[in-house]
Amino acid sequence: MKKALLITTVLLSLSFYGQTKEQKVEFIINELGYFNSIKGAIIDFHIPNLKNFGNKNDVRIQALEDQLNDWEIIRRLSNAIDKTFTEKEISEIYKFYNSQTGKKLVLSQNIIDENIKDNFIDIFEEINTIRQDNENLQNRQAAYLMAFFQAIHDKKDGFYLVSEKKRNNNETEFEISEKAAFEPKDIEDIRSSYNDLGNLIIDIKFKENVKSKLQEITATNINKGMAIIVDKKIITMPIIYSEIADGKLQISGLFSVEEIKNIVSKLKK
Repeated sequence: MKKALLITTVLLSLSFYGQTKEQKVEFIINELGYFNSIKGAIIDFHIPNLKNFGNKNDVRIQALEDQLNDWEIIRRLSNAIDKTFTEKEISEIYKFYNSQTGKKLVLSQNIIDENIKDNFIDIFEEINTIRQDNENLQNRQAAYLMAFFQAIHDKKDGFYLVSEKKRNNNETEFEISEKAAFEPKDIEDIRSSYNDLGNLIIDIKFKENVKSKLQEITATNINKGMAIIVDKKIITMPIIYSEIADGKLQISGLFSVEEIKNIVSKLKK
């Protein structure tokens, strides 16, 4: 029995002293939850937020993801632990979590937190920079869209394809086609009515001879906009999501009765 106990003790001793300093530090990091905490904050919270509420194609976001693999997180956390404890203390914490050194670990929590912040300050600064850039981009885009829809477009009444262009700063710019894809003379019937929600809508039926043209244009311009211009103003700009084979369009929006009457009268020629 004593021999068995002695062998067990020796094995435990060899197991403890066989661990490298790096393995002990990684153990402490995982035991105290630092790895999951920092990974959860950056990988599971901040970066998804940047993708969901900003520009998903921002190469800086992918660069952060590529940079922050598990090894890099452990390395930065290990630097923070090394700044806080000596190698001897790390061994004592690893072996005796409830020892005096273990108590120091608890008491030194604020110091560790500060050192962790120091080791990730560049990451959080980059996150804040990207977030601010996204907010600025969204504000500029909102202002551009408002100006675009309120602008006077020197074009005849009709339906115009709108293409989307990206500037160097990743901002979107719209370009209206020179000629109308369809004119009021291409319309066979147009009338206003109410949808199931009680909102005013406009139903348009194109003439038979332009039906195939409508199908071809909508089929080859998926995800592009089609601006409907009346009196040199864009009244609405629906997105083409699928080809239209039946020659019918429906316009909806926050229109007043007078606005609907004006639109119908202008397009009904």
